[in-house]
Amino acid sequence: LDKIGDFCNPVVVLSGGEPLLRKDIFELAQYGTDKGFRMCMATNGTLINDTHCEKMIETGIKMVSLSLDGSTAEIHDNFRNHKGAFAGVLRGIDFLKKHNIPFLLNSSFTKRNQHDIENTYKLAKELGATAWYMFMIVPTGRGEDVMNELIDTEDYDEILRWHYRLEQQENEIL
Repeated sequence: LDKIGDFCNPVVVLSGGEPLLRKDIFELAQYGTDKGFRMCMATNGTLINDTHCEKMIETGIKMVSLSLDGSTAEIHDNFRNHKGAFAGVLRGIDFLKKHNIPFLLNSSFTKRNQHDIENTYKLAKELGATAWYMFMIVPTGRGEDVMNELIDTEDYDEILRWHYRLEQQENEIL
C-alpha cells in the first residue's frame, strides 16, 4: 500500500480467497483509508455478520462486492460447488443492507448457468445491488478446466446484444 500510494490514489479491493479469513483484514482496511485510498472488499458473503459490518464502517470500507452466479440455490450452489453458498450470500447481503453498506454483485457464467442470466440480473436488482457485473468465464489458470463449459460464440454474441439492449433501456429510464 505504501508503494502504491507513492504514485497514485487508487480504489483498493481487498479480496482473496476469502478476505474475512484474514485476522488483520480490518487493520489493512484502516491503513488504506488513512492513506486516502477508497477501500472496498470482495467476499463470498457467507462469513459476513454484524461485527464485520461494524468493522467495515469503522475502517472505511466503501463498497462490498459479492458473487451471485444464479438466481436460485440449485443454480448458484452447483456453480460454486458448495451447498449453502446461495443462502450464505443472501444472508451476507441482509447484513450489509441492515448496516446500509453498499454492495455490488458479480455474476460469472458458463454453459452450466447461462440459461439463468436474465433471472440473475433481476434478482440482483431486487436485492438492491448498486451495480451488477456479468462475466463470461475466460479459461486461464485453473479456468482451463472449464474449456468444455465455455459459452458458444453464437450464444456469447446474443448475450452481449441482450446486455446492450438492457443498458439502453436502463439509460432511457434514467
